[in-house]
Amino acid sequence: MKINQNNLFIILFLFLVTTTFGVQETFAQFYYDEINHRLTQNPVVCTLEFSDPNLPQANQILVNEAKMAVEDWEKKLSDFTGNPNDWAFDFKVISTKDQQSILFDYDCEITIRFERESPPEERFEYVGYTDLYPFGISDITIFYLELAYVYEEKLIDGQWWNIPVPSHYVNSIDPFVGETLRHELGHSLGLGHIPPDSERSNWDYDSQGIPVGKSIMIEDLEDFPPEGYFEIRPYDVQAVIQWYGDDGFSDPYKFLWESLAGLLVFGGIAAIVVYVTRRRKKGKEI
Repeated sequence: MKINQNNLFIILFLFLVTTTFGVQETFAQFYYDEINHRLTQNPVVCTLEFSDPNLPQANQILVNEAKMAVEDWEKKLSDFTGNPNDWAFDFKVISTKDQQSILFDYDCEITIRFERESPPEERFEYVGYTDLYPFGISDITIFYLELAYVYEEKLIDGQWWNIPVPSHYVNSIDPFVGETLRHELGHSLGLGHIPPDSERSNWDYDSQGIPVGKSIMIEDLEDFPPEGYFEIRPYDVQAVIQWYGDDGFSDPYKFLWESLAGLLVFGGIAAIVVYVTRRRKKGKEI
């Protein structure tokens, strides 16, 4: 079969893509929206201390919730692989005094801050969000006041459910704040949302017959039964492990070597293309 120069270039380009990105990148978060974010080392998770005169106990409760969410991810990743050191998180609390000091070095890969409620222009739209930055850095913001709901009847899978619709905030802590923290930490680890049309954007039933989401990363809650709950599920854990590899966060240079290897492969293929092109031109001149 005769291969012209353009076809040769296409073949070499496809070879570059498959060899450079390998198994880690072809994961492509099959059930998840891709966000292309990845930690480069065992993360330090910092929770910012705060005060709320209307809820004096809020800081202590929420710092503890953040710690439990981090420990939950750490335990489930470690239990799955059997290598706790590879998936170790370092959790610390940044005091209000240290936050005000311009000399204090946070040294945090993941920062968690708490605010009472979402801004007026985005009222009730979400209960938390995560900002992602280069080199695996991320900032998580959690709106911790409980939402009051009115209920609307809706037919789901042939059964009528009372679906909650946000109405206003009340001066108490959201009972689902732990789920929100685990969800946002999933983003910090590199997981996107589960698309609404995915088979994972659904729920199972636990041993007590209570609905439980198939993933902690489900975004669309419109049809989710109100008595259900969310937790870090096995597929979430497997997705993170596939994204980082079996050795977890423990090798800070792993992805640097992958990038350098990709550049070397690209340089080699580019050299081959140039060489073949020149040979063809030289042959025509003769």
